Parts: sequence; C-alpha cells; structure tokens
Amino acid sequence: YLTASTLALVIAYQLSIAVMRVGDISFVSQFRYSAILWALIFGYLVFGEFPDLITIIGGTIIIVAGLMILWTNQNEKKAETKNN
Repeated sequence: YLTASTLALVIAYQLSIAVMRVGDISFVSQFRYSAILWALIFGYLVFGEFPDLITIIGGTIIIVAGLMILWTNQNEKKAETKNN
C-alpha cells in the first residue's frame, strides 16, 4: 500500500505541475485543496483511518477559504463584465 500511495502521490504532483503550466493559476490553485478530501477518502477506504476532530475542523477551514476565494473571483469577473 505504501508503494502504491507513493506512486500515486508522485503522479498526482507531476500532473499538478503540468496543470499549473497551462492553466490560470487563480483558478487552478483552488483545486489543490481537494487533495485534503482525497486524502480523507483514501485514508479511510485503504487504511481504515479517520482523522480526529481538530484535523477535520482545520481541513474544513482551508476548503471553505478556498471556495470563498473562488466565489469572490467569479463575482469580481461578473462585476467587471457588467462595467465594460
């Protein structure tokens, strides 16, 4: 399991770098936080582990902050198109 996890992490990191090179960073960076959700899902399904309450609260804060930034960026773009 550890070898497979390491291989998946290396591949995911390389793909993340590739996306950063071709995508708009302000849009792509928000999806980097989805790694928290994937880690929770795979940690539970593969290893049978679940994080404690403090970890869940911290992850939730990070994810909500990322979503708020994405939402704010979309609202700013809408306001700019209305003004032009």
